[in-house]
Amino acid sequence: KFFRFRYPMEDSLTLLIKKTNKIKKFSYSQFSPQGKLLQNIGMKIRRNSEIFLKYLKYSKKRIIFYGAGHATLSFIFLLKIQNYVDFIIDDNPYKTNKYISFASIKILPSNSLNSNRDSYLYILGTNPSSHKKILQKHWNFVDNGGFFYSIYPNQKNYIFNFLKT
Repeated sequence: KFFRFRYPMEDSLTLLIKKTNKIKKFSYSQFSPQGKLLQNIGMKIRRNSEIFLKYLKYSKKRIIFYGAGHATLSFIFLLKIQNYVDFIIDDNPYKTNKYISFASIKILPSNSLNSNRDSYLYILGTNPSSHKKILQKHWNFVDNGGFFYSIYPNQKNYIFNFLKT
């Protein structure tokens, strides 16, 4: 049974399941006619993100996410891109110098942000309402031509906008 929790920025859709001894592969298409379409879109995004991130790694870029919250971790986990991420930046002292649960990606404080814009790709995984604050905090990086991408499709700096051109 699904439960929906409405939040200002994003909804949360929760699925309660019953534990059994049988292992069954989960598929969105089991739950709705639109599920198959959602699954296909997800696979296309995963494939495109992997191609893009492989290219960046080949170009010797380090890939860093900003924000170690649920959105960043879900993005990394669902796209299966943990092997491409060098580290995550977060200013919460309870998170820094720890690792995310499903990969050996370390969480570092934002003073670890390197100003060498040519060697790093920074991706904002924080709520878009905090993007402006982050950009102001790191104004020197931005003024020197550095750029922060976003994981949110409705943002002008969305990481996968390059795929549309």
